[in-house]
Amino acid sequence: MVNVARSNWCQEIADPPAGVRDPRGIATSRAAGMASMRSWWARAEVRQMVASGRRTAASTWSQSAASMPAGR
Repeated sequence: MVNVARSNWCQEIADPPAGVRDPRGIATSRAAGMASMRSWWARAEVRQMVASGRRTAASTWSQSAASMPAGR
């Protein structure tokens, strides 16, 4: 009985055989990757909004400058 208990205990702390993966580790890694992707996507969207805002501001500025009289 002692040998069986010791054998089970050793198997629990032993390294997993090659090719066996920890599903919790895979899930954690996948979640971290998805969070990283969402973060990258959000930053890209913000950059697009800022660029769009700058283009709109430049367009508005040039239109208002064109509508102003040339001399004072």
